[in-house]
Amino acid sequence: MENNTISIKIPYADFDRYVLINDSSEYLSVLHSMTIIPALIYVLERLASRLNNTNESLDDLECYSWYRVLQKRINLLCDCDITEALKNYSSLALAQKLISNPFSKALEALSYINKAQEET
Repeated sequence: MENNTISIKIPYADFDRYVLINDSSEYLSVLHSMTIIPALIYVLERLASRLNNTNESLDDLECYSWYRVLQKRINLLCDCDITEALKNYSSLALAQKLISNPFSKALEALSYINKAQEET
């Protein structure tokens, strides 16, 4: 979290499959639920922990673009600042909200795939 970007590392052997799935819109929500949501939850938990355990301000993170993006998205979607959002939402609920509920969309996609397989 001490960089300008947040990286999600996946095994090299899975990278080609990741790219293939990432190009398929019907599986994108599944992919986001498996990769982006856990990473975002981790970041939100670290921020919340910093606020709760040390009572430190998050102001020193303003220099990071990922933090500014989170601030803007939270302000837009939750109508509050990041500190208030971290106090009022669980990390999972906030992560879901920030990237348009991919878990629900993933369940819909998997249900559709399951139904299609049952019909064949």
